[in-house]
Amino acid sequence: MIDDIKGITPKETGMYLKLFHGREDPDEALEDWGFDGPTVGPLVWAHTTYKSHFRVRLVHPMDWEAMGFPTYDEEPDFEFHDDMIKFGGYYYGDWSLFFHTEGE
Repeated sequence: MIDDIKGITPKETGMYLKLFHGREDPDEALEDWGFDGPTVGPLVWAHTTYKSHFRVRLVHPMDWEAMGFPTYDEEPDFEFHDDMIKFGGYYYGDWSLFFHTEGE
């Protein structure tokens, strides 16, 4: 399940994306909040266009490969499925962008 999608633990100051309220099937009726997804970052920026594209740029491009993805696109394009983000084959109903300060 989610163990095959690696996230990072924020260690340096920056903006991060956190995915949660995850499920394996977009039509799955959850009785609870689902599972936590990965934390992605630090980010240079994040951009959304009409719920058709959601892109981020990582400060450290090699982190993309370290998270278990074979290639790094300069601006990874997350897919939307209805009102969820699809990432790494899983679906997330909630996501947050947050700023982390070193030592927090």
